[in-house]
Amino acid sequence: MTDDIKTNLGEIRAFTEETWKGLAIAAGHSAGFFNILKVDTPISVDDLAKQKGYDVGKVEKWISFAEGAGIVKNDNRKITLTTKGLLISSGSPIRDILAFVEGTTYFIKAAGSAETTFKVNQSFDKLSDGKISKDYQPRVSDNLSAALVTHLKEHKLEDNDKLLDFGCGSGSFLRKLYEAIPTLFYTGVDVNLFSVEKGKKENIALGLTDRIKMLVGDIVEDINDFPDNSYEWVTFINVLHFVPLDKRNILIHNLIRIARKGVFFNLVEAESSMIGLAGNMLMHLLWSDFTGFYTKNEIQQIFADLPKINKNISVQTTSILQGNSILVSVLKK
Repeated sequence: MTDDIKTNLGEIRAFTEETWKGLAIAAGHSAGFFNILKVDTPISVDDLAKQKGYDVGKVEKWISFAEGAGIVKNDNRKITLTTKGLLISSGSPIRDILAFVEGTTYFIKAAGSAETTFKVNQSFDKLSDGKISKDYQPRVSDNLSAALVTHLKEHKLEDNDKLLDFGCGSGSFLRKLYEAIPTLFYTGVDVNLFSVEKGKKENIALGLTDRIKMLVGDIVEDINDFPDNSYEWVTFINVLHFVPLDKRNILIHNLIRIARKGVFFNLVEAESSMIGLAGNMLMHLLWSDFTGFYTKNEIQQIFADLPKINKNISVQTTSILQGNSILVSVLKK
């Protein structure tokens, strides 16, 4: 066996091991263990299995794996989360890393149906008749967006400013923003009627209808319905990679046109890491309307074009989502 083969075998074994580890963690998420396990409240293996109606022996095997992975502590069958386990639990203080872990569950399903999802005009979203979007939104999309609240608070968002969020889903991001900055007026726009109606009901239940409005609209087709400078701020988070390639630049132009003070959007680079490369492929299997992450050259071109759109702007960038995306803040002078 040559040294080259030995090296390649070692790498294959290593990524296979990490893949299996990810699958086992995803199984724990799907099973609901991370919604029950806590850092400071021990639960017995038997009680964990009983709460979920699971086979005790299978739960024991998962606990054994999780202990080996450093996710849980097992003290005489009394189980608690470690700090690492907390980071990937439902109580994680780092919401974007939780979103990556939760997203693995959906990628497994899309990859498992690859004989269909690789075909033209097919995706796991289509196979499920769009049902996964109802669950994907709160478990993945909302957790990715929640990480941006802190960044937005750093800018001078003044009392009674109006903020427009395109691609708002069910509005969870807007409600998080309201918790952090309750003096603004928020409007969310999304093409998904189910998500918007769900968000409206939540806003009513929370008494937020005077501060948060939800509208059904297509961010590409309906963008001209929004007048110049009609909102102080516009946000557009984790949506550009669902916009047709030939529509992206004009959409960014319109976002800047609509905002009186500033725009926040993010760019995900496909080539920045293995997460970007693999995620770019898997998202195509998962969503029929996914149009792709950006290449490095495309991102460079956007930054070259921004000053041409409006000379009276300043552009700031921040690395977000564990280094896998760039938050772009376009501020009007």
